Amino acid sequence: MPRQTSEEDAHKRMFIGKLNPNTDDTALRNYFGNFGDIVDYIIMRYPDTKRSKCFGFVTFRDIRCFEHVLETQPHYVEGALVELKRAVPRDEMPGREGRENFKRGGQTGSMSGRLFVGRLNYDTNDTVLRAYFERFGELTDNVIMRYPDTKRSKGFGFVTFKDPKCLEDCINSQPHVIDGKEVELQRATPKEDRGGGGPIKPNYRGRENEMPVGEALDPEHKLLRKLFIGNMNYSTTEAELQEYFERYGKLEECSLMKFNDTGRSRGFAFLTFEKAFMVDDCQRARPHELGGKELEVKRAAPKHGARDAEALANIKKLWIGGMDDSISDDDLRDYLSDFGEVISVSQVKCHDTGKKRGFGFVEFDDHDPVDKVNRIIQF
Repeated sequence: MPRQTSEEDAHKRMFIGKLNPNTDDTALRNYFGNFGDIVDYIIMRYPDTKRSKCFGFVTFRDIRCFEHVLETQPHYVEGALVELKRAVPRDEMPGREGRENFKRGGQTGSMSGRLFVGRLNYDTNDTVLRAYFERFGELTDNVIMRYPDTKRSKGFGFVTFKDPKCLEDCINSQPHVIDGKEVELQRATPKEDRGGGGPIKPNYRGRENEMPVGEALDPEHKLLRKLFIGNMNYSTTEAELQEYFERYGKLEECSLMKFNDTGRSRGFAFLTFEKAFMVDDCQRARPHELGGKELEVKRAAPKHGARDAEALANIKKLWIGGMDDSISDDDLRDYLSDFGEVISVSQVKCHDTGKKRGFGFVEFDDHDPVDKVNRIIQF
């Protein structure tokens, strides 16, 4: 994923579509570098095959160069007539009408009866998925999500019940085993309800929706000692970065990310402290300024989750699942207060019976406690 651009760079970032599938990052830089200094460039690729998605982004240092490229269209990159336009930040994208409905295979289903099915066996197909859930009620739609180029299963999918009550019966009758694997079930949530500042569903691997209350965790795991540093001045050196952050403790690693072809800084880095408490001290001392720029300092995400929107956003609300009726709001507040100041706790209940549904939301006064909890569960 392209690096997160600062507000200063966002209006100089260009989307390039309809690229030749064989065009690589270097060719992209070489072409658009003819129009001015480029501070970032990338071609988007499928995560499993690394094949080009045929679009990418470049960010110019000077807005005049950006405007000149748009004004001098058409542009051909390695023989392909490319599509150029200003890249629109996610938070500026207009909402789509009718997101309460979705379409799969020409059918339309209501979100009120739509069920998320996770931890699927990668060999499970749509027919098996449908046959299993039809025992709970009539389905209007079912789909297993797949990578668009290889058609391999992503390990999750959706089913939609005609009657939303069937969805509740299905959830309440857990656990469910399909093709020898226990699956995870949740009510599907529209994307707009999971955006920045709203509740999130962390992308946990292996223990997707469980708070590790009472589990023995390694408090000094490398992931809990690692920070992402963004929005850096491109002239800041690795030595300057290390000197600044060593005021909070000894660093085991300090890696300034650079372009392979030019060796120039990409404007972000990763740090690993010797002890986890040093990360906490560093985060409490925010904001940090270096090279005349206020840095973005976040707990680093695991490689498998580093491209997720949740990992890039500053979200203060945490989704908690896998709970039973005995866990109270005060229990959650007491446990999670060790990570930061808790503003509110809300466990979701069934509208008709008032029974707890096994999940809820906890809001903190800062995004860092959410990041820390997510990192603990992700390793």
